[in-house]
Amino acid sequence: MKQVAVIGSAGSNNQQPNLAESVGALIAQEGYSLICGGLQGVMEDACRGFKSVVSRGVTVGILPGQDPAAANDWVDIVIPTGLDVSRNGLVVASAKVVIAIGGGAGTLSELALASQLGRAMILMHGGGGWTDRLEADDYLDDRASTPIRHAYSIDECRQILRELMESDKTYGAINSGHLQR
Repeated sequence: MKQVAVIGSAGSNNQQPNLAESVGALIAQEGYSLICGGLQGVMEDACRGFKSVVSRGVTVGILPGQDPAAANDWVDIVIPTGLDVSRNGLVVASAKVVIAIGGGAGTLSELALASQLGRAMILMHGGGGWTDRLEADDYLDDRASTPIRHAYSIDECRQILRELMESDKTYGAINSGHLQR
């Protein structure tokens, strides 16, 4: 799977628009496609950064509502779901790695879903919100199925992303009844 999800603050409280743009550009530079919730804040900034780089990949916005016009201007493929916050599961299930920047309750729910679905997670430090509150290189629960990795710079994010995307290692989904580490 050559898809990376970017999750984070949707509102104007996005503390690090340049960080999100840099993450989007990084994903494009590495030749992956970007999956996100398709709206504003971190999602828009990451898509804009992605589009600043010539890439074979695309940006995909999985929207909570039914109106495709709600997508930010940088989304190539718009998927209006009408699922509201339930679409969070589709965002994280569509990627091998999930990168979080800042974020509130919605981002935390996506991280929990990523853990349950066995998706690798990178939290960009310095984005505020949950990415700065969760402990570095820890797990969300005692099942220790999917590790959380923290990146403190774009270069460190690139290194971790390459490692995770090139690895054949998968993390077992909790719901599948088996865990691999």
